[in-house]
Parts: sequence; structure tokens; C-alpha cells
Amino acid sequence: MKNNIQRILFALLLLFTFGSCNDNEVKQQMVDFDRAFIPAFYYTYIGDMQKAETAMYPVNAKWQKFKQHYNKHSYGNTEWDETIHMVNNWLEFANSTIREKDADQALIFLDHARYELSEIRWKEGITNYYLDDIWELESSIDVIIRTSNDPMIDLLEWNQFKELCTDLEVTWQRIVKQQIDADLFQLNPNQVIDFNYRKRILNNQIDELMTAVESADRCQFAEAALNLEPAYLNLVIPLGNFEATETYFALRNW
Repeated sequence: MKNNIQRILFALLLLFTFGSCNDNEVKQQMVDFDRAFIPAFYYTYIGDMQKAETAMYPVNAKWQKFKQHYNKHSYGNTEWDETIHMVNNWLEFANSTIREKDADQALIFLDHARYELSEIRWKEGITNYYLDDIWELESSIDVIIRTSNDPMIDLLEWNQFKELCTDLEVTWQRIVKQQIDADLFQLNPNQVIDFNYRKRILNNQIDELMTAVESADRCQFAEAALNLEPAYLNLVIPLGNFEATETYFALRNW
């Protein structure tokens, strides 16, 4: 009974916290964070740790702004405080491992921070956040790439693997059907055209993957899986605020 009361009170708190804000304002702050996050993720992913370290400055700044804006409404609520604390921890770990040039570990911590923020959106009932499907697609691609070259996959596992690819295609179709909010992501008409072109490139790569899966040709499938990675990164780049990162980089090297 006590737990139910606590859940109800927390739900009311969240309604008060974000009910006073326009839904687009909440999403805008989330997008602003993710636009800063994408360059840090990208540079870490490709192993350019010097630029990744610089890219974390805008990430940290956007997170502090987000945290300070909404923390004043939490009134010491333990569940809210715990979420904020977890994001802080993961970003601190990411900063530390990026400085240590440990890209693999840094990506794990960045992913954890990103997950906690998706939990905030889930608690707020924000279900139409464009990047959530993009992040889910990345997770599916990562699993497929890591297992595509496994010579120990037997027929049963191959059928399960086909299901993974089908799940990826379902996620991708959700993305295809959505129109990106150009205002939220600060994209001009030419950038929207460019983004849609990049979507078509990734769509072609996913079609090749599904064709390879149906053929059960291991070599063809492994090649198609690997081709997903550059096409995915190519899609994500326009959504990041790389200009802010380059400004920080220039100032640090002045």
C-alpha cells in the first residue's frame, strides 16, 4: 500500500514538474542534449579520443542546464534524485574513460547515460521522441554485427538470428514512417533533404541485409552486416551539433 502511494505521489510530482512546461520545451531540452551527445558518441565510436574529449564539454554543459532546470521541482523525491544521480555518474565515468583513451568502456558509459535519459522520457509519457528509435536501431545493428561472423552459429541459432534482423527491420520501418521535426533539430530545408537522402542509403543497406539473411549465405550476410555501421553513422551525423564541438576544439587549441 505504501509503495502504491509513493508511486502515485511520484506520478503527481512528474505531472507538476513537466505539466508547467510545454511538451515541446521538454523535448527541445532533450534534443539539445542529444545534439551535443551525438558528436561525443561519434568520435568515441570511431576512436578519435582527442575530439571525443573535447566533445564532452558541450555534453556536460547541456546536462548541467537540464539538471538545474528540473531539479528545483523534485523536492527531494528519491526516485527522481536517483535518476539524476545515475546520469551524473555515467557521464563522469564516460569523461574519465575518454580521457584515458578507453573507447570501448567509454561507449558503454555513454550508452548507460543515454538509457537513463530515455527512462526520464518514459516516465514523462514522451513516446514520440525521434531519437529513441534511432538509438534502438543502433543496439540492433551492434548485436547483428557482433554475431554475424560467429562460425559457431548452428541452424537453430540462425533462425533466431533471422528474428533479430526482422526486429531491426520493424524498428527501421518506424523510423521511415516518421518525419523528423526540423525545428527541434534546427535543420534547414537543405539539411532535411540531405537527412532523407541518408535515410535512403541506410534503407538500401537494410534491404541488402534482409536479402542476405533469406539466402542464408554466411559470407554475404557478414558483409551486409558490416555495411550497416557506416550507413548508420552517416545517418546520425546531421543530427549532432558538431559546430559547437569544433568551437570548443578551436578554443582549446588556440
